[in-house]
Amino acid sequence: MNRAEQKIVHEAELIVYLWLSFADKNDKLDGIAGTSPSMMGAVSDFKGDIPRGGNFKPETVAARADRQRQIPITEQEKMARDAMMSLPIRDRLIVAAWPQLKKKENDSTGQLYTMSDMIKTLRLSGVVIDGEASFLAMQLDISERLVAAARAIGMSREELVWA
Repeated sequence: MNRAEQKIVHEAELIVYLWLSFADKNDKLDGIAGTSPSMMGAVSDFKGDIPRGGNFKPETVAARADRQRQIPITEQEKMARDAMMSLPIRDRLIVAAWPQLKKKENDSTGQLYTMSDMIKTLRLSGVVIDGEASFLAMQLDISERLVAAARAIGMSREELVWA
């Protein structure tokens, strides 16, 4: 891979990281909305009576909204989501696999994931790849399409900052 191709793959990795950040924050927001005891739940639990003890303090909607407000989703993360969703599911699997696993330890080998480990992992997901050269070509092609989709949405290279 030459320098220009590495730059495109790196930009695609940053978009993937922003998308994963969006997905993680979105899961946390959904968790806040769906948890904690409510007044209606307490009425149901106590068979129609509102609990009278001093310990019972149901979380109000305002308190949940305040907890949700502390998890901001940035515009860059929203644009990364839009760019990733423009790709077919198979392509999302391929472009997201390497950034997620490249610095993790493979359970079966005890070493960091290699390109051949990555291909085996993708095969388990139903993605057919002939070899490392084929994987690199597919990764570059999908990365180019992802970066192009991000540019079409309005995401600039300077916005690709992931902390």
